[in-house]
Amino acid sequence: AKCSFVTKFIDNTSISIDLTPTLEWKYNNKENNLIFIDETHSIQGLSQTNTNISTRIDFTLKYNQIDITNLLEVSNVNIKVNYVLVNKNIFDFSFTLISTSNEYNKPSDDFLYVPVDTIFDIKPIINDDATNKKVLFSSDDLDLLSIDSETGLSKANKAGTIKITMTSLDDLSISKTKTINIIDTTSPFIIDETKFKPLSIKEIKKDDAIGYYDIDLDFGVSYQLYIKPLFECTSKQLSYVNLDEEDYCKHSVYINASGNITTKNIGTDYIKVIYGNPKHNAYTQILHINVIRNTRFTFNQLSLIIRKSLGHFGLFAFTSLLGSIYIFLAFKKDLNKIYATLISMVIGFSLAGFSELIQKFTPGRFCSFRDVLIDSFGYACGVAFTLLIIVSIIIYKNFKSKKIAKDKNKIEN
Repeated sequence: AKCSFVTKFIDNTSISIDLTPTLEWKYNNKENNLIFIDETHSIQGLSQTNTNISTRIDFTLKYNQIDITNLLEVSNVNIKVNYVLVNKNIFDFSFTLISTSNEYNKPSDDFLYVPVDTIFDIKPIINDDATNKKVLFSSDDLDLLSIDSETGLSKANKAGTIKITMTSLDDLSISKTKTINIIDTTSPFIIDETKFKPLSIKEIKKDDAIGYYDIDLDFGVSYQLYIKPLFECTSKQLSYVNLDEEDYCKHSVYINASGNITTKNIGTDYIKVIYGNPKHNAYTQILHINVIRNTRFTFNQLSLIIRKSLGHFGLFAFTSLLGSIYIFLAFKKDLNKIYATLISMVIGFSLAGFSELIQKFTPGRFCSFRDVLIDSFGYACGVAFTLLIIVSIIIYKNFKSKKIAKDKNKIEN
């Protein structure tokens, strides 16, 4: 209700004056489930009425303390608040992807893993009949994930683990927390042939399966593998593995954590290159390696020959030589010397196999049956060389003693 008065002054100018009456109300609201807003003359429900009794509201309109309620069309009303609370059993997150840095980096279906630069929207799942559906969003690390507290619009900024909390404004005790792992973006890649420098390389692409590279390498030559990402990404994690990691001894090539390839045997083998975190959104490429015999004599082959001859054959030959000399000096009876020599050879051959077996479980090393044969042959040659020397000494002593005896007989005769 509003009263309007118009008055004119001597100079015929006029001014309009609005006089707003005061609206008063009285109500029987024992449950405190209503709130009255005087500024807007409005009523807001706070909680659902628990009884069948409505709240009666009586309106009184006064102007200058004069009751003019008769000007109101309605002077009383019965109100029953139908306020539906948020159901905490339904309260949950709903994620919608808006954009990503590129088509290769997308969050997981449950948004447990989200690549950097991903923009997504978070909406609450609330029972449809809830009266107050407003929520408040928060992140425990805004450097990693920026989030609009009211709309839930979010952007992943840096890699890390964060927690998002969504709280109902209807009941602050109702909240939901979700852990999100923000991961680095990765890129498909190609092999950098100019730095890798294999004998030959060919990319095999298949429409219905993952493609691979077919690569020829020289036997006895080491290579450094280089890859080239197809676009900018935040991940720098590279890993290389032989496909059959359980049996290193059968591999034709071995690749270490730095991408250095060692050709071990003539034959074929497979290497898997992994770019990114293998547990999340990594990209892999299979390399089919063909190790072929090199007809050219290279420095690497010379180095291999020296390393095998000194590091394997020579070391075991020298060890067996010392052991055999000790046996023939320590034991007096010939039969004991034979037994000790046989036991020594068994120990030597076992040591050759055990030393290669240890390398199977040593990072950056690999075992080779060929090396076992080289070690065993070196040990056997050491024993044989010792026996040859000892037998030669015995023969020489016998020959010398016979000659002395013969010369003595001549002198006596």
